[in-house]
Amino acid sequence: AMAEFSGKDSGIEDSCQCFKRWEIEILQGLSREAGARKPEELAFKLFVLLEGMASIAQVSNAPLLVDMTQMADEVVAAYVD
Repeated sequence: AMAEFSGKDSGIEDSCQCFKRWEIEILQGLSREAGARKPEELAFKLFVLLEGMASIAQVSNAPLLVDMTQMADEVVAAYVD
């Protein structure tokens, strides 16, 4: 929606930005609860992974060539003992 309505509808843009900030806040909270070192950094990396998965899912009709759960586990393991 953000890409389609960028510069065309500020209400939709604002809603999209608000939703993305909310997603990052949730990931930051979960990162803190898990005792992560640098929880904001971990949250942002997980957010990028989530956004990438969503984008790939929209354009790909084939199975993913990587295990996204394993990828997320590896990112988390780098920040949580």
